[in-house]
Amino acid sequence: QVEKEGIDRSNISLPGYQQNLAAQICALGKPTVLILVNGGIVAIDELKAQCPSILEVWYPGIRGAEAMFDTIFGVNNPGGKMAVTMYW
Repeated sequence: QVEKEGIDRSNISLPGYQQNLAAQICALGKPTVLILVNGGIVAIDELKAQCPSILEVWYPGIRGAEAMFDTIFGVNNPGGKMAVTMYW
């Protein structure tokens, strides 16, 4: 269990085996985009160095898949101001 109404996360790491799975996929050396779909910040310190591209989409909504596709394939170049701080 990650989080739900009335229960907060105990840490901000990726849940379960997701960290290891993402690391193994990025280690293949193939062109890869790590897409993070979540409702809050997650710690991806190790993955920043391993994955060639990372796309944070939060909860993208009904047209989210189309927006992700357009972003990955260069159709658009999204930008905006974030309500949280992302540390590099």
